[in-house]
Amino acid sequence: LPYTPVIEGRAVTAMRLRSAHVSAVMAVWVCAMSVPLTTICAQDSVPSTYIAFAESRDTRRATVSLVNPATGATSSVGSQELKPFGFLAAPTWSPDGTAIAVTASPPRGHYDLFILPRNGADAIQVTHDALEELHPAWSPDGQRLAFSILPREGAEAGVYTIGVDGTNLTLLTDPSVEAQDPSWSPDGSKIAFTLPTAGDRFSSAVAVMDSDGSNVVVLTPTHHSTGAAAWSPDGSHIAYMSDQGGRGGIYVMGSDGGAARQITGSGWWP
Repeated sequence: LPYTPVIEGRAVTAMRLRSAHVSAVMAVWVCAMSVPLTTICAQDSVPSTYIAFAESRDTRRATVSLVNPATGATSSVGSQELKPFGFLAAPTWSPDGTAIAVTASPPRGHYDLFILPRNGADAIQVTHDALEELHPAWSPDGQRLAFSILPREGAEAGVYTIGVDGTNLTLLTDPSVEAQDPSWSPDGSKIAFTLPTAGDRFSSAVAVMDSDGSNVVVLTPTHHSTGAAAWSPDGSHIAYMSDQGGRGGIYVMGSDGGAARQITGSGWWP
């Protein structure tokens, strides 16, 4: 599943897998950017903020739930349960907080993009095809979604954008490099993404491009497993996961690259 670090001012929110079983338990960690992983900094969360996460009860039922990081209290998004969907992932808040975009699929089916209204209204299906669409990210104006399509027969893999009404599908990246994990900058001018690097299927880097797909710049070393970029609210920093320090962890760097600071000392999937 794609777990992405989310920067909230002075804190980074991440998720860690605690069980490899089907009924895996996910732990939400909120840590200040200057403290080690062993410190749980729930007090750095805004009490009114909720973190959305996908929850699968079995292979046929899945929901999106919310957790208040200050209290640990959980609730569902409205009263919906996306039957017969057996898989949900990458729940992502709209900029105004009224909806959540997700990747969803029926059992043994393909992945499509859906929007779940926060008020519990019916889910809105954005894509309707046999492709594999993952990692939705809202544009700051709430009018478009960036996402990635997995490589498969008949599909051009890469980072795309689409209107929330399902129109104006646009491929932004070279399909030969199979880019993924897009993340829109707060001002909407750029998109960060994971760029697989040549010669080694386990190596990747964080890159940034203009929101129309032009001016691609690689920001991190290309010989590590690196990706899942997330922008700070002011656009000045990018958090990402990498093994560039020898072990998996979360790093923060300036939005133009340069020296990165490791803020967790263990863990692979933030």
